[in-house]
Amino acid sequence: MGYHCHDLGFMTPAARLYFLRGWMALAIQRPDRPYDEAVCDILCRDDAWIEESNPSEGQIEAIMDFLEFLRERSGGTQNCEFTRACEVLRRVKLSYKERQAGAQQMIPIETTGTDIEAAWNSFGISRCDFRPQWDGDLVNLFTVVDIQQDESTTEQFMKDCARAMARWVGEHKEQFGADDRFQIMIGWPKSIRTTRRQTIKTGGTYDDLIAIATGEIEIEMRRDWSLDVFTKGDQANKAQPPTD
Repeated sequence: MGYHCHDLGFMTPAARLYFLRGWMALAIQRPDRPYDEAVCDILCRDDAWIEESNPSEGQIEAIMDFLEFLRERSGGTQNCEFTRACEVLRRVKLSYKERQAGAQQMIPIETTGTDIEAAWNSFGISRCDFRPQWDGDLVNLFTVVDIQQDESTTEQFMKDCARAMARWVGEHKEQFGADDRFQIMIGWPKSIRTTRRQTIKTGGTYDDLIAIATGEIEIEMRRDWSLDVFTKGDQANKAQPPTD
């Protein structure tokens, strides 16, 4: 498999313009390897091509395939430019997934002292003063998510919802205390399970939430999160044991 300038067809027209400009300039400067250098350079330079082209998930995958081709052609070495380009695409892919999870406007609901149970795309916010353990509140963000197409897509969607909630907190820090800490929880609605409903529990400080939102911290599913939901007796889940 090889890529050439005409392979820019896998991109949207707006994105092709970004890549083509860089390719033409570097074709003069670096005639030996102009195209891959241009792609990495543009990917690393800024996110303007993302905003203008609004690439689909398939187009993002195509660019990632191209970068994998570059890695293989270079014998598996990953220079700094290549590594940064991969990081940009990883963020773009997560952003795309989050847009899917939050296609409808996210609706926060203050649930402190109530029995309200929010269902996605709503999520509940409850607060508990945790002084003197730390100088702030423990803020719980919780939502229930119904079954999606299958087990795999449901797992991914739940993780995307958790990342979207983590990002939402970062975008609305004015609503919280400077030293607050957070728990993000995803669960099944009561129509699916009446006990052991929690599927995801993650969180931490503001810095932790940034890492969760960007994918630096991996989100793991609770043990047996899908047991008897999709396939009776299926316990082969990639999950962690509950801690509570």
